[in-house]
Amino acid sequence: MRGLFFPVLSVYNRFKARTRILGYIAASRLVSMGTVLYEMATGTMPFQGDTWAAVFDEIFHKSPGPPSRLNPELPGELDGIIGKSLEKDRRLHYQSATELRADLQRLKRDRDSGQTAASAEAGTARIRSLAVLPFANLSADKENEYFSDGLAEEIINALAQLPGLRVTARTSSFSFRGKEADVREIGARLHVENILEGSVRRAGGRIRVTAQLVSTADGYHLWSERYDRDMSDVFAVQDEIARAIADRLRVRLAYDQPLVKRYTQNLEAFNLCLKARHHFSKLSQEGREKALQDCERAIVLDPAYALPHVVMAECLWGSTYLGFVNPRESLPKAKSAALNAIRLDDTIAEAHGALGLVLGTCEFDWSAAEREFRRALDLNPASALVRGNYAFYFLRALGRLEEALTEMRRALDLSPLDPLFSSYLGYLFHVVRQFERAIEQYHLVMELAPYFYLPHCLLSATYVQVGRLDEAAAAAEKANALSGRHSMTLGGLGRVYALAGRTAEARRLLEELHSRRRAGYVPPSFLAYVYRGLRELDRGMEWMARGVEERDLNIVVTLKTEPGYDDLRSHPAFLALLGQMNLQG
Repeated sequence: MRGLFFPVLSVYNRFKARTRILGYIAASRLVSMGTVLYEMATGTMPFQGDTWAAVFDEIFHKSPGPPSRLNPELPGELDGIIGKSLEKDRRLHYQSATELRADLQRLKRDRDSGQTAASAEAGTARIRSLAVLPFANLSADKENEYFSDGLAEEIINALAQLPGLRVTARTSSFSFRGKEADVREIGARLHVENILEGSVRRAGGRIRVTAQLVSTADGYHLWSERYDRDMSDVFAVQDEIARAIADRLRVRLAYDQPLVKRYTQNLEAFNLCLKARHHFSKLSQEGREKALQDCERAIVLDPAYALPHVVMAECLWGSTYLGFVNPRESLPKAKSAALNAIRLDDTIAEAHGALGLVLGTCEFDWSAAEREFRRALDLNPASALVRGNYAFYFLRALGRLEEALTEMRRALDLSPLDPLFSSYLGYLFHVVRQFERAIEQYHLVMELAPYFYLPHCLLSATYVQVGRLDEAAAAAEKANALSGRHSMTLGGLGRVYALAGRTAEARRLLEELHSRRRAGYVPPSFLAYVYRGLRELDRGMEWMARGVEERDLNIVVTLKTEPGYDDLRSHPAFLALLGQMNLQG
């Protein structure tokens, strides 16, 4: 275990040595002691900041997360002891060092004898994994699907914060929507022992929510409940369901506080944010535009509501990566939205993750970007989104490829059926030159999501690397058809045609890309693909340089590691581009 609490006397010795310093930043020596314990258990301070003012603000206004979220090896009982020692309400925290010492000694005794409540319960219930399926929308208005999805997603987010419980991410668990699948099959595919399913009926100002917990081993119902409430009680219903699941699975709650965080008191703003997240999940530009509109309306209704700003940042960055919008216009807006979210609530992991994306890929401040990603992962280690983005858009961009593979695998442990991150794993195999593993991974994704164009697009690039140009062309054609002739797949297809000697076809696609760019935004990388396939090195480098200048994300996160650029690595212009992005060395 990392920095644990035994022996107790060594903690006290360290406490005495540091009391004089910590006394300046804590209200009492007992809080100082709690700070020492937290640092020893997790390797990090509970209250952090770049200035003393920021540290004081953390101390007086914020509560650190349970230590076991940072160090899963810790016993749950220690969460409670440290939490009580850092409690801000004097009536609730330890009244004396003797009381704290007694609890630590009791925990040490119980751990040594193997008689803690946790180990006693382990023999009867060792349930550690759960998937929450999309709640069925039973409302008369089928458009209310966003609401039933939102309730399920809020419960996922709440349960994912509990130490000792692995909760499958929304992307994977929601992939079973509308499918007739046995719970045993779902459990096997998601690697979970239990499933939470339910339904929502919304009529006027009333809601009816039903929920049931099912064992995937035998389909046996472990728990079920029905809630008939006013709409104003929707937050309480979510929290009650989450607490009931935690209780049934015997997951220890370290702190007596709501599991479902209430970010706004304005129900209309809450509804709009649920709609925005629903539209964003569609992964289309139309969906992203609708999501942005809903976020803007939610912010007007409640300017202090942080979550719409998070969704705005994610929408703007995603649209930029896909080449739908000009990065010079969208990325500053994405940064502003992420900063607004953090200003309103510094504890939202995805806000820090979104800021990390922009700081790295737009401003080339990779150190600041890593600080934001690390902060995001400290806040929510169970976020598949943060881990996947950290792996693919940060670690890969810097050439830290083994770390990238590790983090992407962790993201897929949390969301095993995510077709996007599964495709990204294949591409990471590609950039570490494990081409056959990459090809195998892409085919697995195609079985998982037959209508998703990305694995075909990436497969084509890998076939090019191993010299299988006919198969590369077939894969590129399939990607182009599935994408509806997206500019990215047009560029990839043009490159393959050029390499295969189908020059006339390649030039026709190149002219189509130029025509599209004259009418709207097309990332320079998509044109550079074709010029490089045509062996027009100078033109290719010219468009790659434009890509860096315009912050074309397909250039920024790819240039340092893509095997297709190996022939350029000693070219002065190529080295200059890496230098502009602070990626040299």
